[in-house]
Amino acid sequence: MRKLSLVSLLSMSAALNLAAASVSLNANTEWKSVDTEGIKTYAIDYDGKGWPGFFPQVDTGPGEFYKVRWMMKSQRTGDEPQTLAIEGSLGKGTLNCPVSKEWNTYSAYVFSGNGGPFKFRIYLNPGSAGKVEAKNVEVSKVSTEELSGNLLSDGDFEHSAGSPVDWLKDGRVKGSPISIVRSEDFISGERSMAVEFKPQDGNAIGIQSPQLPVEPGKVYEFNFWAKAGREFVINVDTQAWPPYGHKGTHFWKRDTFKITTEWKQYSLKASIPSDLVQYPDLAAKTVYIGISAAAKDQEEKVLFDDMSFKRL
Repeated sequence: MRKLSLVSLLSMSAALNLAAASVSLNANTEWKSVDTEGIKTYAIDYDGKGWPGFFPQVDTGPGEFYKVRWMMKSQRTGDEPQTLAIEGSLGKGTLNCPVSKEWNTYSAYVFSGNGGPFKFRIYLNPGSAGKVEAKNVEVSKVSTEELSGNLLSDGDFEHSAGSPVDWLKDGRVKGSPISIVRSEDFISGERSMAVEFKPQDGNAIGIQSPQLPVEPGKVYEFNFWAKAGREFVINVDTQAWPPYGHKGTHFWKRDTFKITTEWKQYSLKASIPSDLVQYPDLAAKTVYIGISAAAKDQEEKVLFDDMSFKRL
């Protein structure tokens, strides 16, 4: 991918050089820099108050996808997500992202719409206290090759540390039901994603993928392997609900799968509507995958592996 130079957004803070491509951006002054082996790492002893963050901005061309990527780890005592706020020709919105106690690379896709300046803000959310570190912030234009490949950044979970980078718990869920575990009996690799499906306050546990880029009128396929301690039924949804807010008819497709006690591959296809008048949400050209327990009163730990979301 071609790396794009970032322009500073706010003058109240000191310029950072966080990416391997000498990317410059601004951050709130609470972040302090440390040079480790030639790489600047920025840290904050966060007291759990306020929304300290980074402020990159990039000029975008019309009709293009961009990918924001950064590394972060958190020693906060809670499990509050980090948030990516975005502002471009399609409007303003926010995307929540997981964060682990170990270094992980996080990323998010955005569509430029009519192009022009696109502002980003990666920030912490109030709650628990603890040290947070960040480095290697960059924005790249997405190539056609990447758009035709697996749009999940770590579908085999071999590169996620502590918790998966592609999946976030539903906002109603308490605790941390998602983790990376060693899986010695899967056909490849050493690690899988474990999800503890336990009902909470009358709701079924659910997890969500990031916003994934799609082209209206095309067909996409979500593939995954899974196993459980007993037969357990899950719902898998493909839906469009952009960070800018919902409009018009909600595009939503649900498939139900019975997970068995042996590793098995499952797949579903979703045809993305091309009618943007009926489905204006798809002007953002993104959808996300949701996985939840089919029954609100059932609980089980399910292992997942080798996930992919691709255009056919």
